[in-house]
Amino acid sequence: MSERASDGTHSKGVTAFPDHGGLLSRPVLVLNRNFEPLNVVPVRRAMVLLLKGKAEMIKPADGLALHAARQTLPVPSVVRLMIYAHRPPAKVRLNRRSILLRDDYTCQYCGYQGPGLTVDHVIPRDRGGKTDWDNLVACCTRCNAKKGNRTPEEAGMTLRKRPRKPAYLPYMGYAKLMQALRNPDWHDQTDIYTRVYFSDRPELFFKATLPRCSPPFGEIGIRSDSTFTATEPEVAVVVGDGNEPIAFTLCNDVSAWDIERENPLYLPQSKIFLGCCAFGPMLVTREQIGDPYAIEVTCRIIRNGTVIFEGSASTAQMNRRFDDLIAFLRRNNPIPVGTLLTTGTGIMPPPEAALREGDIVEMESPQLGKLVNFVRQLPPP
Repeated sequence: MSERASDGTHSKGVTAFPDHGGLLSRPVLVLNRNFEPLNVVPVRRAMVLLLKGKAEMIKPADGLALHAARQTLPVPSVVRLMIYAHRPPAKVRLNRRSILLRDDYTCQYCGYQGPGLTVDHVIPRDRGGKTDWDNLVACCTRCNAKKGNRTPEEAGMTLRKRPRKPAYLPYMGYAKLMQALRNPDWHDQTDIYTRVYFSDRPELFFKATLPRCSPPFGEIGIRSDSTFTATEPEVAVVVGDGNEPIAFTLCNDVSAWDIERENPLYLPQSKIFLGCCAFGPMLVTREQIGDPYAIEVTCRIIRNGTVIFEGSASTAQMNRRFDDLIAFLRRNNPIPVGTLLTTGTGIMPPPEAALREGDIVEMESPQLGKLVNFVRQLPPP
C-alpha cells in the first residue's frame, strides 16, 4: 500500500488491510504534538502514520480491529504526532455554510433542526443591518417569514444566543473542527480552549495581584516545577464603571502550559506565581486607540542574541467582543474600577520556544508601544 502522509511523503511497503465495510474510511482525529487538534483523516492514512512511527495511538475505536494475514491491529480513533507540526492557522470565511455550522444547523429563533434552513439578517439590510458575523444567523423558513423585514423585538422573537464571529482556528478548518467537537468519541480529546471558542460562556480566571506582576524591563518567571512555561502575548483592557474598556495596554500572560494541560483543575497553579504577568509600557485611552479591533501585536523571544520565535496576531481575530468579556466578568462579581482584564492570545509558541533563564521577550504594537521583559528561572522551594 502506498499512501501520502500528512507531511507530504509517500509510505510504501505498509501491510495491506482489507477494507471490510469501509473501515479504512472511518474518520480519525489527528492531534499535534502539543495535543491541539490538527486534522481529521481516514483510518487508512492514520495507520500509515502509526506504522511509520510518525504518530502514537491515543484512543482506539471501541471493538474495531484491522486483520491482515499476519497481524491484527486496533482501529485508531485518535492519534498524536510524534513531532510538532508547524502549520499556518486557518481562518473562517463568512458564507452561508459557515453560518449554519456556527449555529449547529439550528434555527436561532425557534430551535428547529432539519432541512430548509436559511440565513437571516437580524437587523434587516434596508434598515442598516450589515452582512457580517454579528448580524447573520441560521433561520428556518417559518421564522424567516414570521420575522419579515422587522427586528426580532418588533416581531416578538428572541434570539437563542448572540451571534459572533468564530475565532480563527489553529491548524484545522472550521468544518473539520465542528466535526471533531460533535463526535462523542473525540470530545475529551479536543482541547478545552478549542471547545470554549464555541460556548456561550467565556473562560475567565483570576490572574495576579500587583506583587506578582512585573513592569517593563522587569523579570518574568518560570515555575520551578514546569518544563514548558510559555509567553502569551495579549491586549489587556482597563475596566471602568461600565462594560466598555476605558484604556488598553500590552500584557504578557506567562503560563505553565505543561501543568495546565496535565489537568484543567491545575489552571490556577499554571497561571499564578511570581512574575506570571507583565504589562505596559503605556495606557492608551479608548478615544486614542481608534479601532480597538484592529490592534496589531508582534511577539519575539530572543535567546543568546538570536530570535528563536516570532509571531503576530490582531484583535480582529478575537472570538468575543470586549464588552461581552467585561459583562461576564461583572456578572454577580463586583470589581473595582481600574481592574486589568487580559483578552486572550492569538500567538502560540511551539514547545521548542519554551522560556528559559536569560531569554528576552519583546511584545510590540504600533498602537500600544513595546513591552520588554527578561526571563528568570524561579528557584525550587
